[in-house]
Amino acid sequence: MQISTGGAKGRKKGVNFDLNLVPFIDVLSVCICFLLVTTVFMSLGSFHAHQAIGDESSQQKAEDTQSMMVSFGEGGTIKIDLQKGEKTYHSDQIRGQSGKVNVDRLDQWLAALSKTQKEFKTVLLLPNPVTKYDELVQVMSKFRKNSYENIGVAPL
Repeated sequence: MQISTGGAKGRKKGVNFDLNLVPFIDVLSVCICFLLVTTVFMSLGSFHAHQAIGDESSQQKAEDTQSMMVSFGEGGTIKIDLQKGEKTYHSDQIRGQSGKVNVDRLDQWLAALSKTQKEFKTVLLLPNPVTKYDELVQVMSKFRKNSYENIGVAPL
C-alpha cells in the first residue's frame, strides 16, 4: 500500500510569486511626511506672538521688551547682545579661559549689569555645535543665580 504525497516526484515548484508593495509604499510615504514636518519644527528657535485683536499698547509693550542674546564662540568666548525690541543697543564679549567659558567673569559681569539695569529678564542662549553641555549648564546656572526668569536655548 502506497500513500500519496499529493504531488509527483521530480516536479519543480513555481518560482513566480506576487508581493503586494502597496502597504510598504504607504508606510514609507507616512515616514517621509513625518520627517518633513518635524524638520520644519526643529528650525524654529523662538517667535514673538502678538495679540491679534486689541489696542496699540500690546504692540508697544512688545517693542519695549528687553532681552539678552548670548552667543557661544570658539575657545569659550561668549558674546552678549542687549536688545530692546528688535534693535541691539549694546554688545559685550567675555573671553574664555584656557578654552573654556569663564563663568566667574560672567558672574561678575551679570552682577554689575543687574545693579544698573534691572529690566532684563529674558535670556536666549545660542550655542554652536562645539559647545559643551556642561558649559551651557554652568552659564544657565549663573543667569538663574542672578535672578533672570526666562532662559531659553536655541536649537542648533
